[in-house]
Amino acid sequence: MKKLATRFGKFGLVGVLGAIIQLAAATLLVRFFRFTAVVATALAVEVAILHNLAWHERFTWRDRKGNAFERSCRFHAANGLVSFFGNTILVYWFCKGLNWTALESESIAIVACSAVNFWLADRWVWMPLSDDRREQATYRDFLGVWTGRPRSRKGRFDGGP
Repeated sequence: MKKLATRFGKFGLVGVLGAIIQLAAATLLVRFFRFTAVVATALAVEVAILHNLAWHERFTWRDRKGNAFERSCRFHAANGLVSFFGNTILVYWFCKGLNWTALESESIAIVACSAVNFWLADRWVWMPLSDDRREQATYRDFLGVWTGRPRSRKGRFDGGP
């Protein structure tokens, strides 16, 4: 439990730095380049995703070995999609529906997506597997994370037919 708490703290530190980068990029795009808040958010999220991936790889989950390219793909599939769609949808709703500023909307959206992102990163992106099992990590493991039913050794989800 202590290791998980330490890892969550590292994740939070990287996330705060990523959030600062995301907010700065979005603000720059809105104020100086006249992008809409939604378009600026989408671009700023990708910048933050790349930043966070680099730091998580070298700091948060440095003890977990594996193929960096595969983790990059999984990180974009999981955290990238949650951050991209979660932030974009929430910012749209906060700005248009609640008439909040872009900065307020961005800040709340980042916090809302962070818990889901940690869980996916720890369970799927940097999953703690043996070397032989790590190479078999596929989209089925991703589905297992979402459904709560991990894969059995035979490649089927536990509890399935």
